[in-house]
Amino acid sequence: TVQLTNPLNAPGAVIYDYMYNNVYGCAIPVSQIDTASLTALDVYSAQQITYNPVSGPPTTQDRYQINGPVNTGNNCLANLQQLVDACDSWLQYSELVGKWKIVINKAYTGLTTDLYHVNSDVLIGGIDINPIDLNETYNSLEVQYPNANIKDQTDFRVVDLTDPSSPWYDPTLLSYNELDNRLVIQYGQVNNYVQAVYLGVRRLLQSREDLTINFMLDYSGIQIEAGDVIRVTLEEIGRAHV
Repeated sequence: TVQLTNPLNAPGAVIYDYMYNNVYGCAIPVSQIDTASLTALDVYSAQQITYNPVSGPPTTQDRYQINGPVNTGNNCLANLQQLVDACDSWLQYSELVGKWKIVINKAYTGLTTDLYHVNSDVLIGGIDINPIDLNETYNSLEVQYPNANIKDQTDFRVVDLTDPSSPWYDPTLLSYNELDNRLVIQYGQVNNYVQAVYLGVRRLLQSREDLTINFMLDYSGIQIEAGDVIRVTLEEIGRAHV
């Protein structure tokens, strides 16, 4: 039995420490780490979210913190994936600049005119628009996490969109004859139930996005990186932002 303490809990600082450390981390040279993206992650994570406690008025806390160990017996990529999952972000290696960076999963707030534009001029071949298979759509969630209130023993919360007795019940989000399909997520680096549920609900709702678009672009598409927001405009299908 051990007790661990660590002064780092800001996600960007934690990920940076693990990336460059050559003893327990990935030993990535600092020159190959996009530190600006990690700073942006810390700023976004420190923003306050409001929640209703079991008793008392609504209160706030940081959006994301990292409060758990990583298993150094795992490979670095697996551990980095766990850390970015704990702050609802993506790990990206940019071949354009030769650096590892973090892409935050959040709403796009810039001008749509600044986005890479997909239209008939840059398409090679057709475009396929397909709904996600209803049988693969999740409608309930079980979040597993080490609860700080019970000495970091594994605890869980259930979010169920299909159960009328559940506070999360919402028939407007469901389709007719939808089968029960539960998503189980483990957050080993999150010991706060508010953050664990917040992350889980975001994952559940985003898994229900019902369209996928597949297409091939000409050479101009090489500028797009994983996690980028783009604009799609086609007269045949109307207009959509992806």
